[in-house]
Amino acid sequence: MLLYIWVIVWIDILSTTLSSQNQPIPQNKPIGDLRELMLRELDCAVIETLHKARRDESLTAFDSVRGVFWEGKELYPNAGFREKDHIQICVRNPNCIKGFFLARDIDPKFTEV
Repeated sequence: MLLYIWVIVWIDILSTTLSSQNQPIPQNKPIGDLRELMLRELDCAVIETLHKARRDESLTAFDSVRGVFWEGKELYPNAGFREKDHIQICVRNPNCIKGFFLARDIDPKFTEV
């Protein structure tokens, strides 16, 4: 609930700021024939506005941001799952990344996924 309140506040601040500068408000946009808004330029601008304001006020930065996206067709009637549901994580502080792995080559003894 707290994030919801923050986002409502920051969309208003973003809108007011851009309007005063005669700049258009970014829009989330679909790609191709998809109805889902896959290019999330507005969402990104809202989150970046929040981070900039926190910096300007000398508040502690958020190390990471997580977003949940429910996209695509329902997998079955009245489903809670859709074909393209996913979670995106943005690590803003690279010092939080303790390690990573490199993808392995495909092993031909097994079927591809």
